[in-house]
Amino acid sequence: MNTVLQPATDNDSLAEQAYRLLEEQLVTLRLPPGVLITEKSLMDKAGIGRTPVREAIQRLSAEGLLQVIPRKGLMVTPLRRSDLRQIIEARRVLERLMVVKAAERATPDQRLALEALAGQIE
Repeated sequence: MNTVLQPATDNDSLAEQAYRLLEEQLVTLRLPPGVLITEKSLMDKAGIGRTPVREAIQRLSAEGLLQVIPRKGLMVTPLRRSDLRQIIEARRVLERLMVVKAAERATPDQRLALEALAGQIE
């Protein structure tokens, strides 16, 4: 799963707009793992017609974020323990990098504010 949220642009096709909107709903857990949903409800959420939403569903299904269940609808793919382990490992690396970059780019005022917060925590 290589999900990288990118903002939609006016030049995006309707299918791309539907994909990005639904991807955001899935990644932010507004559509929680394991929930059953219908194509119609996704059309309503996206405010976009059937064909672009179906294209988005196909992409999300290929990425493993949605499961198509014949005659029942769609299910947001449940998280497995192994998924959680991978997520935690990835977050550790990314969070360390974010802290380093934030420290490198902090202004003197921001550094003073962080020092004050660190003092309060101790």
